[in-house]
Amino acid sequence: MTTARAHPRLGRGALPNRVLVSGGGGRDAFPMISAAILAMAELPRRKRPEMTVITGPLMDRELQTEAMRLGHLNGVEVLEHVPDLPSRMAHSDLLITMAGYNSINEALAVGCPIVTVPRLGPSAEQRLRAEALERAGLAHYLRREDLSAASIARLLRRIPRSAKPNPLNTNGVQTAARVLASLCTQSRRAEPERTHA
Repeated sequence: MTTARAHPRLGRGALPNRVLVSGGGGRDAFPMISAAILAMAELPRRKRPEMTVITGPLMDRELQTEAMRLGHLNGVEVLEHVPDLPSRMAHSDLLITMAGYNSINEALAVGCPIVTVPRLGPSAEQRLRAEALERAGLAHYLRREDLSAASIARLLRRIPRSAKPNPLNTNGVQTAARVLASLCTQSRRAEPERTHA
């Protein structure tokens, strides 16, 4: 878990000043990354946020090169990776990401507003997570079929509702230890006494 502290969030209706786009690494993140970069051209220059894109180390080299080219043309910083992604999230007004488990939990922990663009497959894990987060009011779910530079530009004109820092119980290890200890205690009580012959 990160120790990064969130910076004060902008008020509702304010334009984001700092946007972080994190692909998580693979080829399937490129449509989201390219749409986010191209969204900058859809906004008036004076209303464009500072955008940083993290492609991730697993993205194919030719796609990373194309993302860097698009970034250069549109004034967007494009990096392969950063040493402390949660710290970047903590200092961003908006995170656009696929719905990967770690990225989502890190963003929730620092209270960074989230737009999810889950991968289409091979499993439904990210889509189900994105739907659950949207139902809980913790993220905005942008469906892949609605993904475009224009749809992201619309989101950049307003900040989706912010997640509260640590809205979820993230004490899984302590909770699991407590449950296991309780089960062991109950098991010992339930064992019949054995007599020795």
